[in-house]
Amino acid sequence: MSGLGAHLNEEPYDELPAGLVWRPIDEPRLTWSTSAVWPPVQGGEVVGAFAEAALAGLRSVGHA
Repeated sequence: MSGLGAHLNEEPYDELPAGLVWRPIDEPRLTWSTSAVWPPVQGGEVVGAFAEAALAGLRSVGHA
């Protein structure tokens, strides 16, 4: 794809600008990975609450 770009996202709800197209990818091997990282010394209740909230939010919209 030299000189071209690819953006993996949901189907757009508005018309795309001229020259752009959206094509669905029906491929079970593709996954959406999300990570959160912090130094061990900054752990604790706040980090745990953030991790739980982020995981709950991602699961609520279908991410495993």
